[in-house]
Amino acid sequence: MEAGNLFGWVHDNRTNARDGYNGFNPLFHRDSPTRTIFDNSCGGVNFEHVVNGTGSAFTPRVDPATITAEPPSAALVHWPAEGSSWGLDCTMRYALRAPNYIDLSFSMIPTKADAFPLGYLGTFWACYTFDDQDRALHFYGVRDGVEGWTTFGELVQDKAKKGNVAYHGMPPLPFREGVNNQDVIEDKEKTFLQPFYYGLLEAGGNPQPSKKGPLVFVVMFDQCETIRFSLNHGDDPKDKMAAWDWQYLVRNPVVGQRYGYRARIVLKPFVSQEDVMKEYIDWRDSLSPPYVPGGSSK
Repeated sequence: MEAGNLFGWVHDNRTNARDGYNGFNPLFHRDSPTRTIFDNSCGGVNFEHVVNGTGSAFTPRVDPATITAEPPSAALVHWPAEGSSWGLDCTMRYALRAPNYIDLSFSMIPTKADAFPLGYLGTFWACYTFDDQDRALHFYGVRDGVEGWTTFGELVQDKAKKGNVAYHGMPPLPFREGVNNQDVIEDKEKTFLQPFYYGLLEAGGNPQPSKKGPLVFVVMFDQCETIRFSLNHGDDPKDKMAAWDWQYLVRNPVVGQRYGYRARIVLKPFVSQEDVMKEYIDWRDSLSPPYVPGGSSK
């Protein structure tokens, strides 16, 4: 796939060198043509988990999936309900757009009511970025009751914080005691107000970063209430790989109903937070059908 400054490959669960790492591997930006954006051992925009409060599992990496190429710049990966551990029919379309964009379009149809016993169903998407300037996420939201730009993933006692950030005002999700709930519990201090986040990458790679400065990695969404930002990585602050992830989560889903979202990833030299906000607003205002605050794309 190739468009503008971006070129790379998309895989299903079988075609990647490491089984189960569907999504991009590798992906390059022309300002950093010898360094992959995502870690080669993992990849990016990887359908990793289904989240329902009973324990996340890596089933989307092993459930049967098919890939359809749409040359020269797009591909579609489909997980049919018949082979899904959760009875989910899921499709993700990956499309590169000039000069610096990845447009994503996801849909899912639940076919089994027992897949959401606690009243919600989510999909978890992982982006294992490589050569991060730091591993934190930056977004516009609320921290301890104060509105503004904030950071999630900062060092606390020599360990980088990790977890999940929900849209402001959303109630916490229930979960079963005794199961792995790291993808469920929300941060209590921070929430987001605008549905996008960004991180910074060393263009050119360490130890020879580009003279243009870092690349910004922005992920933006066409809705708020269904989206959660997730950050998950090792505890070593010297580690240069982060997992800049997200969740798409539907409360009270209906069997047979189609749900979905649109997203855009921006990869370009970092200018400013104001420029990141402008990228989001320009994309939001261009959407058809239009963006609906707090709504769900179906």
